[in-house]
Amino acid sequence: MYRRVMVVSSHGDVPSQLPRRKIMLVGSPPKWAVMACPCGHAHRIDLNLAHGDRARWNVEGYKRPCISPSVDVKHPGRRCHFWLRDGQIQWVTNPRREARSR
Repeated sequence: MYRRVMVVSSHGDVPSQLPRRKIMLVGSPPKWAVMACPCGHAHRIDLNLAHGDRARWNVEGYKRPCISPSVDVKHPGRRCHFWLRDGQIQWVTNPRREARSR
C-alpha cells in the first residue's frame, strides 16, 4: 500500500534509490511524480503532472494517494500497467505472466 507522498523542490532532490511505496512530487506546484515501479524490478517511473503538450497524470491525496489515468510503462521484455487507487495497486495485467510470454 502507498501511504505517503513526499514533496521535493527539484529532480536533483529525488534519491537515486527510490523509497518503496512512496511517491515523490517534484516542484511546487508539482510538475512530476516519481516512484519506483511496484512490480519490484527497481525501474523508475516519472509521471508528468504539468506539461499539457504531453500525456499528463493527476495525483490526489497524500496519505492514501490515487493516480489517474492508469500508469502504463513498457520496458524491454516487460509491461507494467496499473491503477493506484486509495493507496492500493490494481494491476491491469499481470506483469510476471506478460514477461514470461515474450
